[in-house]
Amino acid sequence: MTKNIEGYIIKYNRPSKPFVMPNGKRVYEIIPQDAFKQSVDDINAGKYQATADLEHETDALNQLGITGSNLTLENRPDGVFMRMSLLPDSNISDELFARIRAGVVKGLSINAKFNPTQEPSYKTVNGDYIRTMPSPMELRGFAITADPAYPDAQVSVAEGSFKRSLSAAEITQLSKEIEAIERTRYYNLWGFALGVR
Repeated sequence: MTKNIEGYIIKYNRPSKPFVMPNGKRVYEIIPQDAFKQSVDDINAGKYQATADLEHETDALNQLGITGSNLTLENRPDGVFMRMSLLPDSNISDELFARIRAGVVKGLSINAKFNPTQEPSYKTVNGDYIRTMPSPMELRGFAITADPAYPDAQVSVAEGSFKRSLSAAEITQLSKEIEAIERTRYYNLWGFALGVR
């Protein structure tokens, strides 16, 4: 069984969960549209690789994917979309896939850098702050997490994950069953018409 997962690692112009400041004010963070477009283009051109890991644990045992291998990224008008084939014959992949399939784990969290010479912009809405991050930003990867900062960044089981190729023996058996059905249909149609009982 193939085990593919997919989802948006970030949705543009959608607020994060609030960060509460010491004064009690809440700050919502926003990534502007196409902030990662150039970075995703560079990744897809092979200029560098982005990685996927579990809960931002970057050691080898928790690394789930890397671009150019089992991970693809696509910049879309509404965000950055990923699709990944979980590694076969892996206990971590098997358990993670089961948790995603059950909806127990469904969050994604970006790993990104922005230019330190550029400052985020702020505005006040109903006493809270909206912080818009500077663009462009550099995407380094993402993590699958149970507690994402951006609630719209979610992962799910990809369509077709439960499909698999038939073996040669299964194809032979299926062909025999189809042939038997066709013979039965032929007899029922023409045998009845000719008065055969």
